[in-house]
Amino acid sequence: MHSIIPTNKSLVKCRFGRINFINTLIIDYPLLNKYNFDSVLEASPSQLNQALRESQIDIAPISSFEFLSHKEIYKRLTNLSISSKDYADSVLFAVNNLENLQVINITDKSASSVNLLKIILVKKYGYKLEDLQFKVFNQNSDFDNKLLIGDEALNLNRAQYKVVLDLGHEWFEMTGLPMVFGLWCSRQGFESSFVNEILLEAKQKGLNEEFPNIIIEAYARTGLDKATLCKYFNNLDYSFDSAHQQALDLYESLCRELNVI
Repeated sequence: MHSIIPTNKSLVKCRFGRINFINTLIIDYPLLNKYNFDSVLEASPSQLNQALRESQIDIAPISSFEFLSHKEIYKRLTNLSISSKDYADSVLFAVNNLENLQVINITDKSASSVNLLKIILVKKYGYKLEDLQFKVFNQNSDFDNKLLIGDEALNLNRAQYKVVLDLGHEWFEMTGLPMVFGLWCSRQGFESSFVNEILLEAKQKGLNEEFPNIIIEAYARTGLDKATLCKYFNNLDYSFDSAHQQALDLYESLCRELNVI
């Protein structure tokens, strides 16, 4: 089959958003080595949520929670997600006293993970949301618990905490389903079919021939060893099928049950 990605870089008429963590390198690395976009915004998931919501960019991987909260303005690209099959490795709740939580220290970089933590604390550990206070933490401070995502979670010194919950694994244990943390979306009305196609081809390249280069790039960004990085990427899932849809529907239903959407 003839590749739709040309040998020389071509300009794509699209303002593209990318996450400033290594989790999307599988797609971003081969994609941006082959294409130039009108502009590329590299930012945290929550910042990309806002940028796409306000039409500052055209396509980006946004939080599943953001998509579910504003489905009327977004169009989901096909067969693409940021999901965990079981362990997520980069979505962690580190805590010293899981049995006596009052103030939960959370990152402001991910809407999906924060609300997943609320679901897990209520449904698996018996907490009531009205008894908990969720507070964005200062990166320079030490706490007896905190929710971390992305490269910060990958670099967590787990020995500092008595318990480290991997929220992807917690969800899988509860549901038997993958956890869909993010979705590539455009605004309604933006013609995204061509970008969808090149993202899908980039994904295949990233999972196959470009994978060794992606490990090198991920090492340069994080300093993590090859075995850890290979395990991390192999635990992630970038597709979207009926199981992902079932998981997304269940996540939405539980968010609505807890009145967080």
